[in-house]
Amino acid sequence: YAELARLSNQFANGLNRLGISRGDRVCVLAGRIPELYITALGALKAGAVFCPLFSAFGPEPLRVRQAKSRARVLVTTSLLYQRKVRPLRDVLPDLEFVLLVDGDGDESSLRAFHTLLNAASDCRPAPRTRPEDRALLHFTSGATGAPKGALHVHEAVVAHRWTGRLV
Repeated sequence: YAELARLSNQFANGLNRLGISRGDRVCVLAGRIPELYITALGALKAGAVFCPLFSAFGPEPLRVRQAKSRARVLVTTSLLYQRKVRPLRDVLPDLEFVLLVDGDGDESSLRAFHTLLNAASDCRPAPRTRPEDRALLHFTSGATGAPKGALHVHEAVVAHRWTGRLV
């Protein structure tokens, strides 16, 4: 847990160095890898809104969710980027940075996740948030119409913590 705390602090500081701040959206397109959890906690520590994306989605469902989220950052793998995201870059004007968890960036907006971490401090005070500050953005499946974003506030995160503790 101490390592996760340090790495998520580094990610939060790295996001701030990219100009990401309170309320900006950070999406993750990946399976259950360590970087998913580092990103989730780091985004919250930076005051950003964390948005997980299902890695089995095809390009069109991803495009819809990315566009609706207006995410400035996407964390993903090289393979998922090449197969699903790269062809969409021209139609996602809000997406400024793609952070690859397993590769180097070869474009100005394409960066290496771990390089960002290694360049950032692992010290960070706990963020001050209000109960109604935005925290998580989840999308409905879209099975009965266009996917809708469900925004969860920080007070809901407190409830998630207590649920986890009790379970």
